[in-house]
Amino acid sequence: MKILAKSALRQGQPAARQSLPVDGIEILFLGGEVEQRQHTINKLTELADHFQVVAVEAPCVESGKVISPLAHDKILAAASQDYLKKCIDILNEVHFRTKREMYFQYQHSFEAFGPNGKPSREYHPSLIPHLAAFHQQLKRNSNIPLQVENGTPIGIRQGVPAYVPVTARLHDFVQAGLPIALDITHLAITLYSFSCARSKSNGLFLLGSPVGSLYIEMNRQDQEKGARIRSSSSIQEAITSEVIHQIHQYKPFIQSLQFSNAKAGVGTDDADEGYAGTDGLLNIPRVFQEAILPLNIPYVIPEYTEQNYNRPVNQQLAIEMVRRLMSKD
Repeated sequence: MKILAKSALRQGQPAARQSLPVDGIEILFLGGEVEQRQHTINKLTELADHFQVVAVEAPCVESGKVISPLAHDKILAAASQDYLKKCIDILNEVHFRTKREMYFQYQHSFEAFGPNGKPSREYHPSLIPHLAAFHQQLKRNSNIPLQVENGTPIGIRQGVPAYVPVTARLHDFVQAGLPIALDITHLAITLYSFSCARSKSNGLFLLGSPVGSLYIEMNRQDQEKGARIRSSSSIQEAITSEVIHQIHQYKPFIQSLQFSNAKAGVGTDDADEGYAGTDGLLNIPRVFQEAILPLNIPYVIPEYTEQNYNRPVNQQLAIEMVRRLMSKD
């Protein structure tokens, strides 16, 4: 298992992570990296002088546009696909120059909600083969491994709620044969959403949120997980146990794992994610002790909100926690 620091290519951020006890770095693109192709290649190449692993995560939004490669809007889908292909082109060049261990991960944002809070496009099984086909198309043009990050049923994109009909459940990855960039914070929020949803006669399930009532789809297994969590004496322990179970269950598909705690929420507030406290939805040390360490997940990446990203205090504490647990293993 290798620990990667999380960073952006912003001034001072990568340098601030060189002193952390990590094996590599995962760079989150925040906008403009593709347009400044040569500059980005040079910056990523420089990182190879300091880190054994140089990975990249695609953003959810680029230049004001959502990255949604399978969007119903054909123009948006084409632009998103083109963006991801340009990212891969950049990373192929960096890999050619450095021969470093690398990977690239991306995720799907999908559709908006209608004015009634219902998804503008509901789940359809045909999305699964489309996920698989698009990933294979990207893979053919890539010289480095590709991964897909799990999302939450609801996310905020450009200040507007977006519905994610697939890739919130890990079983979708099995059906599509996709390698998982597992974000356990996203998984915890997904499970919490299942526990809060109220059944509606039209087959959709209602969730209250800070941005109003929104509807999601849930299958029988989702409902059963939600009911178990809802009836537990400790929501944190119930969600932690389910996350541990799913890491074991889907281990063959998990290629990297991002971690932080999550506040109780359904993905409509950015403050739900990257929580550094111990009273959130997850018992992070327990997840490491019972799943991540014994299963030797290839890469783990702390993804914590910081007051100052040039002084990644929460990230440093998280890395030290993982190192302590590894030393006891």
